[in-house]
Amino acid sequence: MPLQLLVIFILILLNAFFAASEIALLSVNETKMKKMAEKGNKKARHVVKFLENSSKLLSTIQVGVTFSGFLSSAVAADSFATRIVEFVKAQNASPAIVNVSRTASVIIITFILSYFTLVFGELVPKRIAMNKSEKLALFVIGPLRVTASVFSPFIKILTLSVNGVLRLVGINPNDDDEEVTEEEILLMVNEGQEKGVIGNEESTMISNVLLLNDKTASDIMTHRTEVVGIRADSGYETVMQTVTNARYSRFPVYEDRIDNIVGVIHIKDLLNIKNESEFDLVKLMRAPCFVPETQRIDEVFKTLKNTKNHMAIVVDEYGGTAGIATMEDILEELVGNIMDEYDEEEEAEYDRQIVAIGDNSYIIEGLTELDVVNEEFNINLPVEEYDTISGFVIGNLGSIPDENTHPSFEYEGMRFTVEGNNEKRITLVKMELIEDTTIYDDVTQEDF
Repeated sequence: MPLQLLVIFILILLNAFFAASEIALLSVNETKMKKMAEKGNKKARHVVKFLENSSKLLSTIQVGVTFSGFLSSAVAADSFATRIVEFVKAQNASPAIVNVSRTASVIIITFILSYFTLVFGELVPKRIAMNKSEKLALFVIGPLRVTASVFSPFIKILTLSVNGVLRLVGINPNDDDEEVTEEEILLMVNEGQEKGVIGNEESTMISNVLLLNDKTASDIMTHRTEVVGIRADSGYETVMQTVTNARYSRFPVYEDRIDNIVGVIHIKDLLNIKNESEFDLVKLMRAPCFVPETQRIDEVFKTLKNTKNHMAIVVDEYGGTAGIATMEDILEELVGNIMDEYDEEEEAEYDRQIVAIGDNSYIIEGLTELDVVNEEFNINLPVEEYDTISGFVIGNLGSIPDENTHPSFEYEGMRFTVEGNNEKRITLVKMELIEDTTIYDDVTQEDF
C-alpha cells in the first residue's frame, strides 16, 4: 500500500510539472526570451525554439499529462478498488453486492484521485506558473526536451494529426500569430494603470503616442484667424512692434493676404540686425514648409524633422492657408499643454477644449468643432450648418455680440452663453444642461 501511494504521489507531481510547464511557456514574455537568447542564454534559446513550434510544444506537454493521469488512475484502481472488492467478498456478501461494490469503489477512487490531481496536479502549479513564468520556463525546458526526444515518434504522429485536422477546418497551422493591435496595446496600458504598474501621466502619454496617427494637421493647427503674420513689405519698426507684442519665435511672412505666404521670419534672425539700415525682410526670411490639412500628425512631424523646420504652414484643398502647426503643437498632443514664461495663467485654465466647471455646466473653447462636442456629450448639434461651437452660437444669436456682453439662448434642453469674444469671433462658450439630458460625460471636474 505505501508503495502504491508513493507511485500515485510521483505521478501527480509529474502531472503538476507538465501543467505548470504549459502555463509557464504560453505566458512567458517571448520578446524577453529572445533578448536573453541573443545574450547567450542557452535555456532561453531552447525556450524560443519550442515556442516557435507550438504544435510540438503542446503535443509534448499533452503526452506527459495524459500518461501521468492514465497511470495514476490505473495504479489507484488496481491497488484500492481491488482491495475494496476483496474486503466485500470476505464479508460473505452476495454476488450482486460484490458487483455494486466494484463499480462504487472505482467511482469513489476516481473522485478522490481527481480532487488531489486537480488541486495539486493542475490548479496550484498553474497559479504558480502564472506568477513565475520566466523562471519556470527556463527550469522546465530541459526536461521537456528530454520528453520530446523520448516520445518523438508519438509526438510526430500527434503533431501531424493536429495539423491535418486544422487544415480540414480551414486553419493553416504554419500561420504566424496575429499581430498585436493598437486596441490591445491600449487595453494593456489601461490595465497596467489600474494595477498601478503605469502612472497616470505615463498612461496618457503612451495612449497619445498610439493615437497620434489618428489625428491630422487640421486637428492641432492654430486657425488662420488666430495666426499672427507679417506683410512682406513691412518696415523695420512694424516688424519689431509685431514681434514684441506677439512674443512668438517664428512668424509667417505673406504678400497681400495670409493665403499667400512666401516665407517665415525667425526672431533670432532679427537679433542680428544692429540698425534699421541693415533690415531687409525678404533676405531675412526663410523658405516656408507647407503641409496639407489632411496629413497625419506623425507625417507632419517627419516633414518638419526632415526639413529642419519648427513651423509648418497648413494649406487646404484649394491651396489657401488653413493655419499653422508647430513642433510645440505636436508635443502638446503627447504631453498636454506646455506653458512658457509668456503664457498667462488664465489661458492655462482653458488648455482643454471642453472643461467642466460645475454640475452640468461646461466651458467650451470657441474653435472646438461641433462633432467633438456631439461626441463628448452624445448630443446632436447641427454639424451640417456649422463647423465650430463659435459658428453655432453666432448663427443662433444672429450676429457677433459686442465685447463684454454675455447673451445666451436655449437649444434642445441646453443653454449656451457667450463667456468671451472679440470683434471677429466668440472665444469661449458656457454650455449648461437645463433639463434631464442623457450624456456620456468623460469630462473631468477641474478646480479654477
